Amino acid sequence: MASWMVHLRIADKLLNEISNLSATEFVIGNIAPDSGIPNDDWSAFTPSGDVSHFKTTDIDGLKDIHLNEYIEQFFTVEQRKKYNTKQKSFYLGYLAHLLTDMMWANVIVRKRWNKYRHVNRPLI
Repeated sequence: MASWMVHLRIADKLLNEISNLSATEFVIGNIAPDSGIPNDDWSAFTPSGDVSHFKTTDIDGLKDIHLNEYIEQFFTVEQRKKYNTKQKSFYLGYLAHLLTDMMWANVIVRKRWNKYRHVNRPLI
């Protein structure tokens, strides 16, 4: 997935394009999915990336983000109408993070995976 710096740069660019956002909450939303608490050796985080990114593993062992689950839980039209500016900014930032990771996976990771997946497999 994209690094925290990628998420911060995208948040910065989006802040210039989207009006009526609370900048602090929007930026925090953009890094929130990657902000789990690490265990002692940093090998696992709470919540896990699968939970914070609404992920499952596909048949190739790659992760898929289920954006519809995020939207159904936190960003329906009805919910957005009830949110104040800070809440809406945070949840929109979180959504931007998930969309960025989806694009990163499709444009960078999966493209390389498809090109090189045979390298570590025995030839028959």
